[in-house]
Amino acid sequence: MKNMLVLVLIVLMITVVIASAAETTWRLVTPQRDLGDACLHIGGESVGYHRLDASDPVVLRVKGPRRVKIVTRYLFAPGEGSQPAYTVTAAIDGRLAAVRPIDTKAHRDIVPCSGEGRVGVLKRSYVTVPSGWHDVMVTADAPGSGAVAARFLREVRKKPTRWVSYSPERYRAVNHLQFDSGSRTAYYLFDAATPLVAQVKGPTTLKIWTRLDFDHTMSGVQPYAIEVRLDGEAWRTYQYDADRLDSARWVERDDVLPGERKTMTLKIPRGPHRIELRCLRPAECGMAASVRIPERDIR
Repeated sequence: MKNMLVLVLIVLMITVVIASAAETTWRLVTPQRDLGDACLHIGGESVGYHRLDASDPVVLRVKGPRRVKIVTRYLFAPGEGSQPAYTVTAAIDGRLAAVRPIDTKAHRDIVPCSGEGRVGVLKRSYVTVPSGWHDVMVTADAPGSGAVAARFLREVRKKPTRWVSYSPERYRAVNHLQFDSGSRTAYYLFDAATPLVAQVKGPTTLKIWTRLDFDHTMSGVQPYAIEVRLDGEAWRTYQYDADRLDSARWVERDDVLPGERKTMTLKIPRGPHRIELRCLRPAECGMAASVRIPERDIR
C-alpha cells in the first residue's frame, strides 16, 4: 500500500512538472459551417472574421480536451448608438456550454475593409471542450441593428520557447546594462543617423527590448517612437512612454541613464528579410535595443 502511494505521488509530481513546462498558444480554427465572412482592417492588415447569427450557429469541429477562444467584435449599423450590447452563446454537441452577455463600444482605429462603418473593441469568450471530437456551435444575439463577427482559436499546449540573443548587422555601438542584482545584458545602441539593422530568415518571431536614454537632469515619463521597416518599407510604428530605470546602469557610459524596458514583438514572414529600427522621436533619439529570437529558429 505504501509503495502504491509513493507511485501515485511520483505520477502526480511528473504531471505537475509537465504542465508547468508547457506554454499555451492559440491557433485559428476554420468553421465547418459559417454564415459568411466579414473583412476588417486591423493594424494595416485585412483580417477575416465570421458573421454570427442568433439562431443559425457557426459550427466548429474540435478535438478535446482543450479550450476554445471566441473573439468577437460588434459591427455597427449606420447611425447606431455608441454602446450596444450582445450575447454570445456556445453549445457542445447541442448542449448549452456558455452564455456571455457583452457590452461594447467602437474602436478608434479599426474599420471594415470597405472603409465605411464602425467596429467594436475586441471581446473574448471561452468554452472548454471535453475529451474526443465534438461540435462546438456558436451564436450571437444582437438586439440592436448591428451584427456580430467572430474568430475562433483552439488552445495548444507546447514546450516553452527558449529565447536567445540575436546580433544585428548594423548599429552605432554596444553597451552593457548592469543591474543591481548582478546580472548583465548586452544592448546595441542606435540613433537617427545609424538605425539598427538585422538580417533575419523567417518565419520566426523577434522580441526586441528597447530603452530610451535619459540624461541626469531628466525626470518623469518621457515619450518616444520607433519605426520598424521591413525590406526598406515602413511596416510598424511603436509609441511608448518610459520612465527612468534606477536599478541599473550602463557599464561603458556614465553620461546617460537607462530607461524602462519596452518590448515589441515582430512576426517575421517566410524568407530572408531586412529589419530596420529607426527613431521617429525624440529628435536626439538615443536608444538601445536587445534582440531575442527563438533558439529553434537560429540557422
